Formats: sequence, C-alpha cells, structure tokens
Amino acid sequence: MSKDTHFLIGIDIGTTGSRSILFDLRGQPLSSSYMEYPVETPYPGWAEQDPNQWWKATLSNLKKVVYKAKVDPQKIAVISVTGHQPSPVFLDREGNPLCKSLLWMDRRTFPQCKLLRETIGEDELYGKTGLRIDPIYSLSKIMWVRENLPQVFRQTYKILQPKDFIVFRFTGKIFTDYASASATQLLDVQKLEWSPQLLKIAGLSADKLPPLTLSTSIAGGLLGQVASQVGLTEGTPVVVGAGDTTVSAVGTGVVRAGYTCVNIGTSSDVITCVNKPILDPEKRIGYYPHAVPGKYVTIAGANTSGISLRWFRDEFCILEKESAHTLDIDPYDLMNLEAQKSKPGCEGLIFLPYLLGERSPVFDPLARGCFFGLTLRHQKSDFIRSIMEGIGYSIKHRIDAEEEIGIQVSSIIIAGGAAKSAFWRQIVADITGKKVRLLAVSEATCLGAAILGGVGVQIYPTAEDMCDKVIPIVEEREPIPDNHLLYQGLFNIYKTLYSNNKRLFEEIHRVIS
Repeated sequence: MSKDTHFLIGIDIGTTGSRSILFDLRGQPLSSSYMEYPVETPYPGWAEQDPNQWWKATLSNLKKVVYKAKVDPQKIAVISVTGHQPSPVFLDREGNPLCKSLLWMDRRTFPQCKLLRETIGEDELYGKTGLRIDPIYSLSKIMWVRENLPQVFRQTYKILQPKDFIVFRFTGKIFTDYASASATQLLDVQKLEWSPQLLKIAGLSADKLPPLTLSTSIAGGLLGQVASQVGLTEGTPVVVGAGDTTVSAVGTGVVRAGYTCVNIGTSSDVITCVNKPILDPEKRIGYYPHAVPGKYVTIAGANTSGISLRWFRDEFCILEKESAHTLDIDPYDLMNLEAQKSKPGCEGLIFLPYLLGERSPVFDPLARGCFFGLTLRHQKSDFIRSIMEGIGYSIKHRIDAEEEIGIQVSSIIIAGGAAKSAFWRQIVADITGKKVRLLAVSEATCLGAAILGGVGVQIYPTAEDMCDKVIPIVEEREPIPDNHLLYQGLFNIYKTLYSNNKRLFEEIHRVIS
C-alpha cells in the first residue's frame, strides 16, 4: 500500500473497557476514546460479559476518534484489533452470541480442570500447549458450557476470542492468529495446528474454531454498514490482529530475545521475548507463539492487578470519585496523591492481590485476597499504597520464577494504566530491584495493534523495524537501595501469606459452596 495513506487505528477490547486510538505513521496518537463496561460477577469466582457491550463500545470509540482527529477517512490505512483473552464467545450461525462470555478471570471451571488432570494430565498438557491446567484457558470453559449449557453448546457455530468477534463484526470474516489460538489451550504449540486430542476432550470438531493465520494477515475490508456508522470508508483493511498479551509485547518493543515488559492493566503480565520455547519444570511460566513470526513469548500472568485498585476506588473512594468529577480529573490521580502520604512498606500492611484466584506462580483458583498486618494506625492512604505494593510483590514473584529457569531480566519496560503513575513506577523498581523504563506511549496495546496493522498493509517492513523507530524510552528509574532492602523482608512475608493460608482458602470455598 502507498505511504500516501497516513493513519492507523489500534483498538483494544479490554476487560473493563475498550479503547481506540488513531496514530500517524510515526506512532504518535492523534485522538483516542475510551468507554468502560462492567464485569459481572453473579457468583463467587465467576466473571462474565455480554460481547455486545464490546461491540457497542467499539463503535462509539471508533466514531469519536475519527471525528476528533478530523482526518480524511480515505487516508486511514488499516484497523487492527487486540483484546483480552482467553474469553470464549459462542456464536450461532447468524453471528449472534448465544450466552455471555466467560472471561479469562472466571474461575468457575475448577471441576473441569480436575477432570483434565485425571485424564490427559498436567505434564502432557503443558508439554503439548506450553500452558498448565488452569481455569483461565478456553479448554476448561468450553467443557463447562458443554456440561452446564448444553443447548448453547449444540447451537454453537463458532467459538471466537473477543478481538476475533470484533473483526468478524467489522468484516463478516472469521479468523484467528496463532498466539490467540495458543491461549485457548487447544493448539498444539509445536505443530501450530488445532490438536485433535484436545478437540476430542472439549467435544469439538475443528470447524467450530476459526482458521489459523498470521496476526498481520488481512481478514477483510470494513463492511459498508459499519463504515457508515463510524465515518470510515467501506473496504478499509482490517487485520486479524492478536491478543493483548502478545500485542502489548509489540507495543513495548519486546520483539527481540531478552527484552521484558510488565503490562499492568486489569490483570498484569510479565512478558519476555525468547527465540525458542522454554519450559518451566514447575510449570509456573507459560509460553505462546509471538505475534512476530519465529519468536515466542514467556508469559507469567496475574488475575487481579489494576482491577484491585478499581475495586477499592469503587467501594471505598466515593469522596475521591465525587471530587474528581467536580475537578474534571481522574479519580486515580487523587488516589495516587493519597497513597504518597503512606511510607514505603505501609508500616507492615501487606495486600495479597488474589481477588479472583491467582495464576502465576501459585496457580490456585481458590486463592483469595487479604490485607495483613492491620493496626489502628493504618489509614486509607496505607490501603491504597499497599495495593500498589502488593501488585509489585506479585510482579517480583513472577520475575524470580523466570530467572530461576534461566531467563535473565536486567530491566523492565512498564506499560498499562500503572505506567502513568511515576509513584507506582518507583514502587515497582524498589520492590523488584530492577531498572524500570517508561515508553513515550503508555497505551502499548493499541500501539502494538497499530504496528501489526501497518505491517499487514505493507506500510512497515517488519514489526521489529518499526518498534525501533516509534517506541522511544522517555524515563528510567533505578531502585532506591534503602527501599529495596525494606521490601526484600516484606516480600518474604508476602510469599508466606499465601502458603500459610492455602488450606484456609480451600476451607472457605468448601463452606460457602
């Protein structure tokens, strides 16, 4: 495609909201729009959403970014979508969702995971897919729908991931990329094809899943009826894209072996680019094919990172929300200022951020959050800071696991909502003992999507080439030695909190179930 076409759109279907950003070819954002939507939790451990909410938010955001940028729609080269996963969407033949999507953070499939351990087994499944048995993945979720919603399962025509659902609505075409397919736990990661063995366990035929292709492949052109709603040109190319984990790796420049990023959004991921699959004997670290062909990424994900702070905001920071509305600022800015009143370590208040079970490194769907060390001296500022620190401890826990299997992490590129807070960036540096680097663009997922789109329409030669040009480092933070020493002692207590309470988490589940 001619470089006379000057603009790219990246869309991120997040867990708690959707964002669209229009970029120029240098990766500079020209306009953006964001819309929140709720996570429904009808029972403990459940988390689901209506996929139509993602579509509504996407259309609204897209219309706004096109209008605000005031660019010629014919000069928008490509639309590229990323999104949370694995959160399967069950579609009928008309393309309508048959039920709400079981989100990646949903932990209801504990019985199905137990069955997987008894049948295929943890070692074989990890060796085949690069992922351990856990409720996060689509395999156990599909099994749950088959057993509990048999009518939905019988009527299912295709099972897609959120970004594939949006691409389908844009183009009428159904595809997925290899990295997103891997996240379903139905892909043989060595052969890069759907596994007949795992399909049989799920009760699926291969035609229920999308055809596989590269993330930069063009899925199709924007349908006329969609284009007219959002102010774009019919036929605008839409690429297949990839899930938020691998796309955030692209958007943070983690496209060469040894580069590491920490993306802190609703959840958080420690992502490292490697040249070949690296298996963890303890199965704490998973891996996917990268959105960049020929590379892989190691993944160490946590369930409830940024959403822990959002939970505290919504339940206990009503005054901050009201004040922020009056002042026309973000309530998180006020919470950030409040947290700075607290000392490092919060005088012994430690937050365990397991509000919906946990993935790496403990992989326990029954784990729960807690505040430990509470005294009469503690104030709201300590609670806010302890949440930030608890997420920092979680990051260190996962980085330590990566380094134990030979992955060297010398520094961290930080992205996501937490990257906007200099205070939080310093906390991460102090806890991990690593240099923390900040990028010029904080919304790495939308930028990563745009870069993949640019490669797809041949404006950019490769993702690696463009990452070097459009993702400058604007800040580096070194750990403060005294703070790091303090946090080392508190981190050891943090780890013990889980191990000492594991039996009690199981007992709570038994009592309330």
